[in-house]
Amino acid sequence: MNPIIHLLTTIISLFALLNMTSNAAYTSPASTGTVASSFPHPTLTPIATSTTEPTYSTLRIAQTQLNANAASVHSNAGDGIHGHIVLVLPPAEFAVLAEGAVFDAPDTPPENPIHAANETTQEFNECNHLHKASLVTFRTYHDMDKALRNQIIAATPECYIDELSSPTLGFAGVTCLQLLTHLWTTYGEITPAELDENEVRMKAPWGPPTPVETLFTQLDKGVAFATAGGDITSEQNTVRLGYNNIYATGLFTEPCRAWRAMPTASQTLVAFKKHFKQADKDRRLTTTVASAGYHGANAAVVPTTTKTSNAPPRPSTATTNTDKSARSYCWTHGSIKNLQHSSETCKNKAEGHKDEATSDNKLGGSTKVWAGREKA
Repeated sequence: MNPIIHLLTTIISLFALLNMTSNAAYTSPASTGTVASSFPHPTLTPIATSTTEPTYSTLRIAQTQLNANAASVHSNAGDGIHGHIVLVLPPAEFAVLAEGAVFDAPDTPPENPIHAANETTQEFNECNHLHKASLVTFRTYHDMDKALRNQIIAATPECYIDELSSPTLGFAGVTCLQLLTHLWTTYGEITPAELDENEVRMKAPWGPPTPVETLFTQLDKGVAFATAGGDITSEQNTVRLGYNNIYATGLFTEPCRAWRAMPTASQTLVAFKKHFKQADKDRRLTTTVASAGYHGANAAVVPTTTKTSNAPPRPSTATTNTDKSARSYCWTHGSIKNLQHSSETCKNKAEGHKDEATSDNKLGGSTKVWAGREKA
């Protein structure tokens, strides 16, 4: 070989080697520990215990966490949006999620880049880059699968997945999706008892100061659970459960009356949420304004400290009870003669006290009738 050509070839090879080293950050394949370190859920919520087998509910929580973990590490395959979620979803579910995009598992790359004869320097470097990129893609895909699989194993006692274990390799030859498929097939069916428990959860009492959105979420989760169990809950039934819950608080008399007056066809779940979200907003605003008005009025009153005080007399409605039969009502203390003492102004409220309670609508408050002038 011509010495000059040999020298040029050597220089090109050295340059390519240096270029490969300078791009190490780009080419370093991820390890199982590295990919798992970026997961939004480093540890799964336990799927089962040694005495309690997996259920639909525990599997659904784990599935959601695994979905988030798998999607958190990018991949250009599939639709290029959902990361490696293909590793934790059945093909049919992934096809729906990716809108038909196909995710092909990466092929095993050769150990070393394969160069063509008479490559230019640019072609030589590009071949190296592509080879290293394929290594990264391949290693990341398989390390992701191992990391996700290991999370399932850590969250599930071995007795529930032991039949997939090999006497020689243990779970080394098992994929994450194989474990999930086994668990869902064996333990994922919703039982009638679980459907009954779900209905109880949907009916769980709600009331302020908890946001009304909490009730909406409670209903939505219940519908999703019932649907998964094949027990289709009608929209009318869901709305009725929500309405009964709100009505039972005794705080939405007018909004409930307005809702009942609506045509049945208009009483959809969407309309229900919109109607009572606004009603709860109005209730909170009214309560805030009323409270501010009461305290502001009291702040303006100049107390009488001595019999010789020159302060102007208080308005007759403040403390004077000219009607001896007039009484006030407090949710905690009941019916009392002190007209300044009401459910809203009470200074010693019992647990669960309701400021909106009145003598006409006690909201489950005290029925005691005080003979004297209660000062509580």
